[in-house]
Amino acid sequence: MLLNFLNVSLAVSGLLHAAGGTPSSKTSTSSLCPGSQESLDSVKLVFNDARIPDDVKIEFQPQALLNIAWPSPDYETGPTYTYPGRHLRDNLTYTTPMFSATSLPNDKHGPFIILMFTPDVPATEKPSIRDFIGSDFYVTHGTGGALVNQTTPVANWRRPLPPRISQGQRYIFLMYDQPPTFDGPTSLGNTTFRNFDIVDYAVRNGLGDPVAGTFVYIESNASCWRDGCT
Repeated sequence: MLLNFLNVSLAVSGLLHAAGGTPSSKTSTSSLCPGSQESLDSVKLVFNDARIPDDVKIEFQPQALLNIAWPSPDYETGPTYTYPGRHLRDNLTYTTPMFSATSLPNDKHGPFIILMFTPDVPATEKPSIRDFIGSDFYVTHGTGGALVNQTTPVANWRRPLPPRISQGQRYIFLMYDQPPTFDGPTSLGNTTFRNFDIVDYAVRNGLGDPVAGTFVYIESNASCWRDGCT
């Protein structure tokens, strides 16, 4: 399974290069994915090999490609672009990322809900820790598929803080169609960022299955042990 995962990661990374940029280049976010069915299939396969659908109990049949880029911490270099399964240090991910979507069906422009959470948490905080929920995202085709919103987050950004002993926690981003009945302020109910259940949240708020997603492994900058972690 590990070899298969690495092969798929390389395939996805190769698609990014073919699209005109490396994951760390200063190209526009929209150039990260060419928008082919091969890309969607590759993302799905990487998700499956990382056991994300099984572990968080979701049905993942992506209809679009969700792209993530973190602004530079010092604003002197370009953003940090990602691809599914990339390893990053947490010193690069403490600000709210930028989102874009490509390969969307012609009739899908928004609004969308984007969530970020990690299932790799202590047993006392199962099933997941919630790190971000934003609503009212729309695709702006004039800016390369960037997803923008003008509303406050449903749940404010919490920077990833993986344990120093961690070999990289999975941080998952999922994008959902936003139903007309969605009410951000009340959607969380009595829940907190701990013990977040993505399936329960989706069911209670009528979100259906995710239409796009991506994920990264984030490691503590204090103990990044893995070759190639940037």
